[in-house]
Amino acid sequence: MLRQVDERLNWFGPQILSHELPHLEITHHGNDVATLNSIEWGAEIKLDPEDLPSDLSEYKIVHLAALSSAERQLHFLDACRSRGAQMISAGTYSHVVKHEPKTVLKLMKEADIFFMNENEANGLFGSIGNLVTDPEKLVCVTLGRNGAIVLTDDVSEEIPARSLEEFDPTGAGDTFCGATLAGLSRGVFPQDAVTTAIDMAGLVVTALGPQALLS
Repeated sequence: MLRQVDERLNWFGPQILSHELPHLEITHHGNDVATLNSIEWGAEIKLDPEDLPSDLSEYKIVHLAALSSAERQLHFLDACRSRGAQMISAGTYSHVVKHEPKTVLKLMKEADIFFMNENEANGLFGSIGNLVTDPEKLVCVTLGRNGAIVLTDDVSEEIPARSLEEFDPTGAGDTFCGATLAGLSRGVFPQDAVTTAIDMAGLVVTALGPQALLS
């Protein structure tokens, strides 16, 4: 699987061994409920903004994946801005929403595009209904089997998902994020990009891990 990933990526940054990759143990309980049992960040500490290219202006979108802290994501966001990144996307996860809510909100404000799930949105705002976006910003909130909500310029649109038989939901959120950004980078309207991303995430949950995408 890693060989297939390597063939599709232009990697820059520290060279690490496979056992240094981050390790997450997650229990999925069904009905879009999951528990993060443990996480080992491995060589994540070796990631340094100094390893980024000096000029990021050629990239349509730069995405900041979840890191060990929201503060660390902000550090990378600032570095990307200083290197000319045109548009920056970021995501979050429940642990930092719980322990660094103010920093997550700052990260959301500084990013052009922001991803979170329904539970994370509720943790930050009390309810999705309280969530507002700054002008020209895009926020995507995933709703599990119910699809996703797209918010832009204070306009909210809920996009449903097709009913599918779930086998393994691992990676569905990452797939949704990546597919949305791929669509946006091609100039697709946000609602259309999210619609395709929901379908891709739905495909992922029907098989073990990323098998449905890589087959």
